[in-house]
Amino acid sequence: MGKRAGKAVTFLARQAAAQTAAQKPGGKPVTDLTKDEQSTFAEFFGQLGELRALENDPREVARFQGATLREVLDLDDATSGRVSTFLEAEFARFKAQQLTANFRPENEPVDWYRRRDAAMTELAARLRPLLPANHAQLPLLPGILSLGGGLRIEVKLNPDGHGTVNAMLLLFPTGML
Repeated sequence: MGKRAGKAVTFLARQAAAQTAAQKPGGKPVTDLTKDEQSTFAEFFGQLGELRALENDPREVARFQGATLREVLDLDDATSGRVSTFLEAEFARFKAQQLTANFRPENEPVDWYRRRDAAMTELAARLRPLLPANHAQLPLLPGILSLGGGLRIEVKLNPDGHGTVNAMLLLFPTGML
């Protein structure tokens, strides 16, 4: 699951960069997704509910995060092992602080998101020394660490019964980078 997530996150970052470049004068239009990219993306989004549940178990979320980071940052076995061990301890701490995804309140989660985003920012800063110093994908680190609680659904219902539902996958939580 982590390998698929790593591929999807890398793809999302590449698409975001292409869209930004396309908006500049002389920029190339963003190309359509290949069938393989569509499949990877669909599988990844289908797993987001599982990611929230993974955060209940610090060892499992650390394994997932380690595999995702291994895919995105091309980590070797030793580095991947150190990262997973570090993340297991960190997610145990987050669980004790009720900052894992299963503690997100259903109503009015704004304060919880703020506290979690701050904790993820701090975690990313402490994790960086274990990772390759100048890897081009390091800016994705905060979003990868936030995947379990990163799917944010916002529902707005008007008095007339009409409304909107926005589903956002937050790859750059508030205050990061």
